[in-house]
Amino acid sequence: MMQRTSSPVETGKAALNLLATVRPNLGKALGLGLVGAMLMQGAEAIYSRSGSTSRPDAAAVKKEKDLLAAVAEHSKAIEQDPTNPAAYFNRGCAFQDLGRHELAVLDYSKVIELDPEYTNAHYNRGCALQDVKRFAAAALDYTKAIELNPEFAMAYYNRGCANLALGKKENEDQVGDDFKKTVSLAPKFAEGHLNLGCWYLSDDDPRWCQHAKYYFDKAIELQPRYTEAYFNRARAFTRLEKLHEAVSDYSKVISLDPKHAVAYFERGEAYEKLKLIDEALANYSKCIELNPTDVKLYTKRGETFEKLKRIDEALADYGKCIELRPTDVEALLKRAFAAHAAGKYSEALKGWLKWSELEPENYLPQLNVGIALKNMKRFEEAASALSIAIELNPKYGRSYSERGYCLGELKRHVEAVADYNKCLELSDNSQARKNREIDLQEIAKKAK
Repeated sequence: MMQRTSSPVETGKAALNLLATVRPNLGKALGLGLVGAMLMQGAEAIYSRSGSTSRPDAAAVKKEKDLLAAVAEHSKAIEQDPTNPAAYFNRGCAFQDLGRHELAVLDYSKVIELDPEYTNAHYNRGCALQDVKRFAAAALDYTKAIELNPEFAMAYYNRGCANLALGKKENEDQVGDDFKKTVSLAPKFAEGHLNLGCWYLSDDDPRWCQHAKYYFDKAIELQPRYTEAYFNRARAFTRLEKLHEAVSDYSKVISLDPKHAVAYFERGEAYEKLKLIDEALANYSKCIELNPTDVKLYTKRGETFEKLKRIDEALADYGKCIELRPTDVEALLKRAFAAHAAGKYSEALKGWLKWSELEPENYLPQLNVGIALKNMKRFEEAASALSIAIELNPKYGRSYSERGYCLGELKRHVEAVADYNKCLELSDNSQARKNREIDLQEIAKKAK
């Protein structure tokens, strides 16, 4: 006797798109720090900014007092001679180091008003504007500084950083040109080589990866403990499919910065491509240890467990995703698909029901609810769910086929045949055709 054939759970294009792997947002990949130059009492210095702490140490407190004293001293000089640009400039530098960027901008603007060709005032105002994310205005100031001093390497560098931050496609070539000019004028400036390498690496054409690697090599040669240079070189090696070299560089990053979560994650991906799955899982686990609330990390480790058929561990990771973010459809789907593939239909059903709550107008959740119930032999409930799927999308043939199967199992053969006919009207489905024949035979038997 012919047996009806069943089919796996529906994914559909919408579901498949949701299941695409997403890289976790663990931090910036590129090292695009600002480097500014300032004149304090006539002495030029290059500096880079670092983040402030909530509890400054004694040295920081002393520095702040010294800077406040400098502000007072330069303010007196301004009172004595309001036309002295150097006094405004030096006070602007002090304000900038105190983090009072808008006050620094006002002082640098006054310098420029008094002396429009004061190169470092244009440059430092650009740095202050960049500190408050006014990138377009900062780029204009760097451009003016370059006009006044075409050999000003840091002005090219920071203009490149500002234009990069603006994210405008039309600025991409200018960014690259500025970083190239930086390294030509300041060949021992490691950050310039790093950012030029990052610029090459950002191109979709993998042929530029070799150029990127060259500049990362140079940055490391100049600064042998340069974490971001090793990190980005590892990415270049990955794109060049030199995975062992990539692993080596990620390992160097981790030795320099044991809490570099992205390095663990991407080293894990490299290990996975090398089929070293235990090493990959160890790296994903370390990344989770460092970022225990990042949903995407559990998703990635869950995917790896699933590939190894370690379904219970995969379900646990997907479950953690849902615990952290109950409305995360991607995690719900992954857990439900994994459970269904393992024959854990009741677990899968929970996921489909939650999905249907989150997207009540989407027919796919109801379709999958129906398929799970069908596989649990709860045919009446399955047919009801599939009817809802058909109401939501009456032109999707699979729903009719699945409902036809359930109706056949309920001995409602005439209705089953009608559903199979509708399915075949909408799409060619060999399974529906085969199952229709079974129900037609049952109808014929009853007619006798």
